Amino acid sequence: MITKGHRRTRSDHLAKEPRLTMRKKCSNAAKAVARQVTAAAKGDGLKVSSQESSRRLKICQLCKYWNESGNIGLGECRKCGCTRIKQRLATEGCPINKWH
Repeated sequence: MITKGHRRTRSDHLAKEPRLTMRKKCSNAAKAVARQVTAAAKGDGLKVSSQESSRRLKICQLCKYWNESGNIGLGECRKCGCTRIKQRLATEGCPINKWH
């Protein structure tokens, strides 16, 4: 509930979002590993350039779903549960299509 004079904040919005369960985070991570293994088997690149990784991180840091202190300081997306590690992987993309 928003009272008079109260501005909506990121945390107000996120309080309404369901939290990802550990099971869902593990499922998402397992799928990412499978995509990496498939890419490696095909001989595709596994990592993006440092410039692309930095671009992705900046996008995430501006997103309402990004929690900078999540996952032991690695940051965490509240939509998919990923960390900064995902931003470096060529096989991965943002769950709400902000980057790929």
